[in-house]
Amino acid sequence: MPSTPPGGGPSAATDEVRAGARIGKYQIVRLLGRGGMGAVYEAIDVALHRKVALKILPREFSENDEALKRFIREARLAARSACTTSARRERSITSRWSS
Repeated sequence: MPSTPPGGGPSAATDEVRAGARIGKYQIVRLLGRGGMGAVYEAIDVALHRKVALKILPREFSENDEALKRFIREARLAARSACTTSARRERSITSRWSS
């Protein structure tokens, strides 16, 4: 069975990340799913103490300019959607308390 590299980061053999592993400022909680462009993990942004979805691309995608451009577009759309949802939720909460 392939081993996970020190620190629990992705390995070339498995592209698996262990729960509890740290990748930058993120701590992995669990695997959410796999798709055509990689694996998505539930993680905690340890600096901001919030849950995030962290997508990890396989090495062959991370070295492909077109795949990286597609990934950046997807990330920007997801961020825009998350900001809109957060703003709506914030307005909704504010309007309840301001009456």
